[in-house]
Amino acid sequence: MSLKTVVAGREKWKIEDVLALAEGRARAAMSKEPGLRKAVDKGAEFIRRSWRSGKPIYGINTGYGASVERKVP
Repeated sequence: MSLKTVVAGREKWKIEDVLALAEGRARAAMSKEPGLRKAVDKGAEFIRRSWRSGKPIYGINTGYGASVERKVP
């Protein structure tokens, strides 16, 4: 049986797509949309720079919600 492919791009995913990925019934692939890869790389570089600076990044190196003050290594 071949797996469904859920494409990561600028379109929103349906909950069914997320469940299929989580349950191993689908695989993820990146869209070939022009400029998408550059946008993802730009976001990743922002995270890397912020991480190196020690700046808190909500949900990346901090907790969520009430745990926001907790540092996550």
